[in-house]
Amino acid sequence: GASWSLFFLAVALPWFALAMSALAPVAGKFSPSLWTLKNLRYVLGLPDFQQALLNSLGLAAAMASGVMIGGFLLGYVAVRGKGRRRGWAHLVVELLGVPFATPGTVLAMAVIFGSTVLSRAGLPLREPLLLLAAAYALKYAAVGARGMVAAFGQVDPVMEEAGRMSGATLRELLWTIW
Repeated sequence: GASWSLFFLAVALPWFALAMSALAPVAGKFSPSLWTLKNLRYVLGLPDFQQALLNSLGLAAAMASGVMIGGFLLGYVAVRGKGRRRGWAHLVVELLGVPFATPGTVLAMAVIFGSTVLSRAGLPLREPLLLLAAAYALKYAAVGARGMVAAFGQVDPVMEEAGRMSGATLRELLWTIW
């Protein structure tokens, strides 16, 4: 009923309009007999588009890996750490939820303004790929950290203790148990 209508209006209809615009040779001409893939071939053949696509995919893969590695380390300290480190790690994990809940446009503006402040302070940070990397990392750090905290919480500490008693180093524990 109503949920399918909302899905159609909010998701399917805009995608359909986008597809029709891409297939139409001229804006406003949506007759199926006029549909063509010429526009798509043109855009996909542009060297600038290909470079931008490669940059975006590479940056997304690098930041996803970095976020998961950082989340792994932060999650380990938050769950298995001792004393103040554990408390600080939990605080950081919770604070990482703020950028995740912030709309992307607001976060982008914050990154741009932050880079301007750093530039005025003598640390020039104007490289667009670095700014985009910072925005990706900020936006999705909570996903990596909270996922790892949940994963570490599922593993019984006895497993780690048994490994330590058997003489395993921290690196061996992280590789075999986690």
